[in-house]
Amino acid sequence: MCQFKLQTCNKYLLLIKKMLVACLLISPTLFASELASIEPSAGLVYQTQSGIKHSAPLLRSRVEMHVNGLINRVTVTQIFENDSDNWINATYLFPLPENAALDHLSMKIGERLIIGEIKEKQVAKKQFAQAKVSGKKASLIEQKRNDIFRTEVANIAPGEKVAIEIEYQQSIQYKPGIFSLHYPMTITPRYAPPMPRLSRAERYNYLSNLLTEKHSEQQHLFWNDRWDWWLQNNENQQLAEQTSVVIKDKSDPDLLVELKIYLHSPLEIESINSPYHNIKTEKLGASLQLISLQDETVIANRDFVLNWQVLQSEQAKSALFVQNIGAEKYGLLMMMPPATQFTEAARINKEVIFVIDVSGSMSGTSIEQAKSALSFALDQLAENDTFNIISFSDNSEFFATNSLPVDNRSKAMAKVFINQLQASGGTNMQVALKDSLRGKRTVYADKETGLRQVVFITDASISNEQQLLTQIAKLLGKSRLFMVGIGSAPNHYFMKSSAKMGKGSYTSIGDVNEVNRKMSALFEQLSAPVLRDIQLNWADGSPVDYWPQPITDLYQGEPLQVVFKIPDGKKALQIAGIKFAQNRAKPWSQDFSLQQQQNAQGIDVLWAKEQIDSFDLNRELSNLEKQQKITALGLKFHIVTKHTSLLAVEQKVSRPRVIDSVNKQVKTHLPQGNTMRLPQTGLGSELYKQLGLLLLVLVALLWIFESCFYKLKSDLEGVCR
Repeated sequence: MCQFKLQTCNKYLLLIKKMLVACLLISPTLFASELASIEPSAGLVYQTQSGIKHSAPLLRSRVEMHVNGLINRVTVTQIFENDSDNWINATYLFPLPENAALDHLSMKIGERLIIGEIKEKQVAKKQFAQAKVSGKKASLIEQKRNDIFRTEVANIAPGEKVAIEIEYQQSIQYKPGIFSLHYPMTITPRYAPPMPRLSRAERYNYLSNLLTEKHSEQQHLFWNDRWDWWLQNNENQQLAEQTSVVIKDKSDPDLLVELKIYLHSPLEIESINSPYHNIKTEKLGASLQLISLQDETVIANRDFVLNWQVLQSEQAKSALFVQNIGAEKYGLLMMMPPATQFTEAARINKEVIFVIDVSGSMSGTSIEQAKSALSFALDQLAENDTFNIISFSDNSEFFATNSLPVDNRSKAMAKVFINQLQASGGTNMQVALKDSLRGKRTVYADKETGLRQVVFITDASISNEQQLLTQIAKLLGKSRLFMVGIGSAPNHYFMKSSAKMGKGSYTSIGDVNEVNRKMSALFEQLSAPVLRDIQLNWADGSPVDYWPQPITDLYQGEPLQVVFKIPDGKKALQIAGIKFAQNRAKPWSQDFSLQQQQNAQGIDVLWAKEQIDSFDLNRELSNLEKQQKITALGLKFHIVTKHTSLLAVEQKVSRPRVIDSVNKQVKTHLPQGNTMRLPQTGLGSELYKQLGLLLLVLVALLWIFESCFYKLKSDLEGVCR
């Protein structure tokens, strides 16, 4: 009997030990299975009272473009549908072209139509929040960056569909014989560098600066600039977080885009193509064609680009468009630079600093495209050139301590360096700009006949654009900055702005098959500058109110496109600059008669948009001056800017006050080919705490039982003896 009890005791002890081991083994699986069942907090995902889950994202976007000459007028319809039992407030972060002037908003619910009004940003946010709380339907469009906007829709009823329609205008890009437009569909998650916290002393000094008159004007300016710097860095951090958490996972529904383009061209079109999407064309008239997607809709995971080529004999050397609006008149001039006969003997010696982004956002096809572009670029260098390579992520790494002469040995060593590059880490572009623009220079940088050119290869997935542009303006010196955009959805705004400020050009490579063609064209430009120090004046010598300012240097194949205001009585325009020919620089000018014009619409909006962008990049203006000028233009021309927003509010109350509404975020696609690992959030952290506590309690109980059984076993063994 005693032995039987001991055997039973041993059996229970063994069972308890197995249960302890099982708890430790199954806990990771338990965590994983439970976390997999959690619905993410972002995205239009809801659960009914019966426990059934629904997904009701932005069903699709409908995009309709009307291209007339050099101007593209675009209507984007965003359709939200609430397939749940809750009232919801939806938010959607989305991209637009970096040169888009967004000037119209309407909200449609059934047959009801509410037209949006332009307001100062803070006023619009306050009125939207009031409408949201009071149960009124409302929509707010605000700019987060020049190419990133946010739609907010308040109080969508269960089972209700709301259509938000926005309109914008942009100018068409033109290179010899080729017209081009692009429509972005997704956002590469942005990186923000670590931000030092504002100390208690700094907060105290700023507040005391506001509340007292004891400080000097210089101290006031210092603390205001310091505070603006902190606010900008804080905004960068928020945007970086937003662009990461809004990326969808496999369980979220796809976002779809339907796109149609009505293309009106006075010149006969020779060919139309889209390099990244399948399209179909339909001729609607002598000068009108309809371009649409082959499959009607596509997943919104990469930029759409459309190119069309006119017949060679009809390529325009210049075109002048004029708009009369009330008592004011505006002009748009597109001009190809004067032709230069390029020969190897006239090639300009240059130092080329290649900078390649190897951060985590470049993982996947982007890093392969970048390495291919860099390797091909090396082969385009001439024997009298020198070069160096800088790779960067969290920090930068030099290929060589100084720029090397171009020969077979240096190129072979450089290609070994390139092949070993791997994508990982953050996008610390500040250190790369500092090293490339302020680094050691060869003798070519100081000679009139030599050039120092920095070629920056990146997707620019950064959120601190303004700080980086300020850095470029401060460090540029005699260098010229050329940006090469890599990937299916690069940061076009930053790279175009950088090239403009760096007096260079911007090239976008969206597919590895484009590398050779586009890098060849870029290096033809690098070796053949055409015009610099460009200015516009009226024929009588008076200045022209033209934008952008300043006009960047022009390289071979790069057109000049400028918008300006035309005072009464002006009949002729003069463009002047310094022309490069046969390795020499000499003055050049050309006159344009306003009588040889074509009528157009929307130039006033482009004039205002170019002015806004130029103010934003102007480092000589204070933040307050920029805000005042940009706000005034936004309100006058009804344009969404960083200081003005569009707001539509329905006056009647829709949601009963006794019912709460739920805030939800629409999720977007990671750009095609991008395999970056997104930063982990606190998803499921509360569940981890609860499961961890449960396991601790269970292990403690089993340990107590085990101790009791060991005591019982000891007592039984004593009795049996």
